[in-house]
Amino acid sequence: MSTTLHAKLIDGKPCTVTVGGVVQAARVVNLSTGGATISLTAELGGETSGILCIEQHNIRIPFVVRNVDGDAVRVKFDEADPAIAAVRAVVEKLSAALQSLDTAA
Repeated sequence: MSTTLHAKLIDGKPCTVTVGGVVQAARVVNLSTGGATISLTAELGGETSGILCIEQHNIRIPFVVRNVDGDAVRVKFDEADPAIAAVRAVVEKLSAALQSLDTAA
């Protein structure tokens, strides 16, 4: 049984998405250990998988596209991928920071 941790990145962290061998600028809107919502203005060109890179957090992880709604692209990560450890560390850090803000308010 896996536990999916969630963190909402309110300001939309810059990232890059590689689909079909083309690197595109994007923003991560939501991030969890199970996947992400990415704001992407370019078309995916029918691609159903790619690689998400969030350089600020040293994340580079493959994904599968779950659905597209306008410029919101929802992707799923393979929780068995070795890169999920970096995603989990960032989500835990961001979740702790958000909990600290909630407690202070």
